Amino acid sequence: MTATIKVTNTGDRAGDEVAQAYITPPGFEGAPRHALRGFVRVSLTPHETRPITIALSPRDLSFVKAEGDRQLIPGAYRLTVGSGQPAAGIPGTYAPYTVRKKIDLPK
Repeated sequence: MTATIKVTNTGDRAGDEVAQAYITPPGFEGAPRHALRGFVRVSLTPHETRPITIALSPRDLSFVKAEGDRQLIPGAYRLTVGSGQPAAGIPGTYAPYTVRKKIDLPK
């Protein structure tokens, strides 16, 4: 899966931003509230907007169950890309996605 978003420097000075990709999984035993799965650092000039892409592998989309098995777990997920964790009051962009069937991955 890839996520492409536009990052804008709204200030009057050049600066760096670290766009972070978090997955919010469905509730399952041992599920984290949010999981950081990727990030991209970008340098921007004043008022510059640039698209960035974060690629997520099947391993990035998977979680480890209480039994120790790494899987793509069926359910409704949310991918959030922003400057920090979701629900921390920091602006971000999100998209829902669904995993339809369980897939076991190598440890």
